[in-house]
Amino acid sequence: MKKLVNGKEITLTAEEEAEVHTRRAASLAEAPKREAKEAINTLEASLTPRRLREAILTDEGKVWLQDTDNQITELRKQILPFTKGEG
Repeated sequence: MKKLVNGKEITLTAEEEAEVHTRRAASLAEAPKREAKEAINTLEASLTPRRLREAILTDEGKVWLQDTDNQITELRKQILPFTKGEG
């Protein structure tokens, strides 16, 4: 593996290569959490004041609101899973 230093390619040391691999593995491990956070942000953005007003006025709206809340709850469990006995 190589890196650029002042425009010149330099071969990484064994320690630097190990660090690169460790960081890549950590980034890959965090990908599902990042995706869950993005999905939560999208769902929460859909909960605008207008949509909330409309949701509480109809049975269909209440179902939509509950479904959206359930989806957010499930996604949060992926990010911060509860230990046994919590939640």
